Amino acid sequence: MPVLKVNKKFMNWLKRTPALFPVIPMLSMSLNSSNGSEIKSNNIHNNTDEKQKRSYFSLRDDYILYNQYQYNTGLCWDFSATKSLETSLMLNTNEMYDFSEASITINDTGNVGGGAWFDDYDKLISKNGIAYESDFKFGDLYYVPNKGAYHNALRNYFNKYTHKNFRQQVRRVDFETYDFDKIKKHITKNGSLFVAIRGYKTVANDKYYKNIEVQSNSKVKVHELVGTGRSNTHAVSIIGWDDNYKATDGTTGAWIILNSDRLYSNHDGVNFLPYNSSAIINKFSGYEYIGKNILLSESNANYENEFSNYYNVANYGVRSKNTFAKNKNIFNSTQNVKIKYKINRDIAKLNNIFAKIYQDGVDVSDYFNIEYVKNDGVIVGSKAPLKSGAYSVKLFYDYELINEKEHKNESQTRQIYVLDGTEAIQANSYWTIGDKSHIVFHANNSYVLNNTTPVILVNKNNEVNLNNKPLYTNSRNNANIKFKVSNNDLIDLKVNKFLEEYKDDKFDVNVSSFIDDSFIADKKYHFYRLDGKGKYTFSKLYIDTNGARPESLVTEVPFAESGTFSKHYLPKLEKPNSKFVKYTYINKKGSEIDLPLDNSNNKYYISYDHIKELKTNVLNFNYVGNRQKGNDQTYANPIIVKAVFNNMSNTKVVSHNLESSYKAKDMVNISKVNLLTEENGQITFAKPTKINYQNGDHINYGDNEISIDYELNGKKHTYSHKIKVEKLIIDSPKNINTTFIYDGNEHSLNFTQLGFKSGILVDNTGHTEAGKYHSSIKIIDNNYSFSDGKNELRYSWEILPKNISDNSIVDNANLKFDSDVLYSFDKLNFNTYKSINQLLSASSPFVYFKYKSDKNHNDSSLLKVDLSNYGYTQAETKGNNKQTIVIVSLTLTAAVLLAVGLISSLVIINKKKKRVGK
Repeated sequence: MPVLKVNKKFMNWLKRTPALFPVIPMLSMSLNSSNGSEIKSNNIHNNTDEKQKRSYFSLRDDYILYNQYQYNTGLCWDFSATKSLETSLMLNTNEMYDFSEASITINDTGNVGGGAWFDDYDKLISKNGIAYESDFKFGDLYYVPNKGAYHNALRNYFNKYTHKNFRQQVRRVDFETYDFDKIKKHITKNGSLFVAIRGYKTVANDKYYKNIEVQSNSKVKVHELVGTGRSNTHAVSIIGWDDNYKATDGTTGAWIILNSDRLYSNHDGVNFLPYNSSAIINKFSGYEYIGKNILLSESNANYENEFSNYYNVANYGVRSKNTFAKNKNIFNSTQNVKIKYKINRDIAKLNNIFAKIYQDGVDVSDYFNIEYVKNDGVIVGSKAPLKSGAYSVKLFYDYELINEKEHKNESQTRQIYVLDGTEAIQANSYWTIGDKSHIVFHANNSYVLNNTTPVILVNKNNEVNLNNKPLYTNSRNNANIKFKVSNNDLIDLKVNKFLEEYKDDKFDVNVSSFIDDSFIADKKYHFYRLDGKGKYTFSKLYIDTNGARPESLVTEVPFAESGTFSKHYLPKLEKPNSKFVKYTYINKKGSEIDLPLDNSNNKYYISYDHIKELKTNVLNFNYVGNRQKGNDQTYANPIIVKAVFNNMSNTKVVSHNLESSYKAKDMVNISKVNLLTEENGQITFAKPTKINYQNGDHINYGDNEISIDYELNGKKHTYSHKIKVEKLIIDSPKNINTTFIYDGNEHSLNFTQLGFKSGILVDNTGHTEAGKYHSSIKIIDNNYSFSDGKNELRYSWEILPKNISDNSIVDNANLKFDSDVLYSFDKLNFNTYKSINQLLSASSPFVYFKYKSDKNHNDSSLLKVDLSNYGYTQAETKGNNKQTIVIVSLTLTAAVLLAVGLISSLVIINKKKKRVGK
């Protein structure tokens, strides 16, 4: 065929052509643990460029990836598209997501359980959201009418479990079928792709892989989707590729496909779809992750993954050992669960977080230790190993994006999956009514079954007609799983002798599960012993327990017009802070009606008449029901039952971001306050309207609470919050100078280091005179304290009398002092000093001064002054000094006499001249 030749050439060209797009490495976390309690977190890069260039890749190499069997429905499109969403989220969070395909199709009124396309899926999920499988089990879909009042009632019943935020974290993408590099890159980074095929069939590729049965020592075969030209249309999921796969037509290369139409020889639903298959129609569609990952997770999960490299045709069918899945929320039932949800500090700041754990809508938080790490996240750890099941962790958190001041509050639901390895999710209890084969759909051994009691039908000959088939694939789907009662195999076409000890037509039996003869767990099953000649109407009970936890909840019940099976009694329910009132049911018109109470045993019950009234008209059967029209008792009798309680508790605040300790004078910023409230089991964020303090307009020392007014559902409430208040600490003044020298000026201690003056009394009087003084700082505002806890600080300080010094001279030219002084030339005899003139007759160039003693001056110190510095020459009074003075005096006398003689001579000569002139 020319088209095939072109495709081959183009394909080979693509293989030789390098990728045109830059690599965007995806950051993820791998958490492994060498023990059962330690959380480990390792940052790894999923190198998408390296992976997309591999010749082989499968999503199951690194992750546990469930495959669900669509069994009698037309929901291949739903399963394939849901897988695209699940895997996109999974690869970018490293968590498992098991969503409910039923929650999508129930909103497709008029086409419930029927066929559609990816476009239809995207519209339905965008409008209505999607639920987790544990909240809307696949088996619960079978009884849902296609339309009408009861269809609407059941749709409303289940839509309360849907979440719209999952679709908001992704965007739709489409690829041309020949864009190999883009397709492979998407699969490695964003998960599986939706593929529509037409005119196909599935065959075992014994032509090239017959030897695999021998190599794997099992019945494993390689299955391939081949084009046949038939008119059938189907949808499957691409989860990987193998460039070396040899197709039945001799071509090389194929997509690894996850199929939902059968389980195939390995019970894993995996086929190969050749790259050039003529069965492929339309583009490939999927979801690209665009979420912000506000909350990251890390855990001690170490669930073994035996499918790593399993689908590589070079190694096909060989299970790996000691390889562990990256899914951080899948745990073994033998280990304690420990998982942490923490803020992504690269993009956000956490203000507050709160967690509650639910199972079947019932609060089971008491199974866990919940530890809050301030500004970081919450750690959820099981108190003991948990039973196999799905646990929903509802997270409420308030945060601020980095570089954004506005805080946001959101909630999201994550899940924890605990598996014991016996999860064969679907089982059919086959029963023959007259000459017609009747199938009652059960999910009797599923982790999503949780606390619902499995039902098994037996006949009067004590024969258990049970066929156990895995609906999902887990990592141990080929294990030798057995169910036993008192060492008798439960699944046995022969008469089960153990049933003979049970005489009633309705009874509970403790069933034990084993893997390879190793005991795994016990679970209570409910048995109905039916008469092959009797006429029974099988009903599905949709019971809303309103948050109560029943001891046993049977939801699949056979009814008869009379006798033991004419009534089904409902369990007694209890709920904390609530009083059970009654059971009601939804009638055919969609109205809520009370169910009757049997006064003999004080139990409410459903009667055959209720079931008969609610029988779905054959014209309103969904896709599955229409396939079973030959037997109008199949999936025709749903009933919605509600438990009604009087809630005795008021609205309460269950979490907040208020501090337990404040400082005095703090004021709480109301725009930053985040309150999480619970009312009748519903948790919501509340809007604070006012902060009330005990005294004044701020927090004071001695206060023990603050109250917050808030509004919820149009009503006003007040929350009182207990607090501890710390005093404001005033730092004591440091390095204060407490010693001064008298200088005539006023002195006081320097308390300017105190940051504020309000709330304190300072006694720090200034003084001029020398003496000892006291100052104090006393706190008069109870909101303050010094660091040592004291309320008053006292200081002793002094002004010392002044010692004489050079600084005492205030007039150097005239040698004047700042106070009265005494002088002496010999340090022994002191006289009162008035002026420098007193020193002219001094016998020494050095003179000694001291203060005249008084309160402010100290006379014990001396000041030595060199008089020569002041231009005065003093006579010698001793030794050489005396001689010098005498010589100077004689010389002066001689000079005077000489001068007098000269003058006299001049006078005489002058007189003589006058005489001559005459």
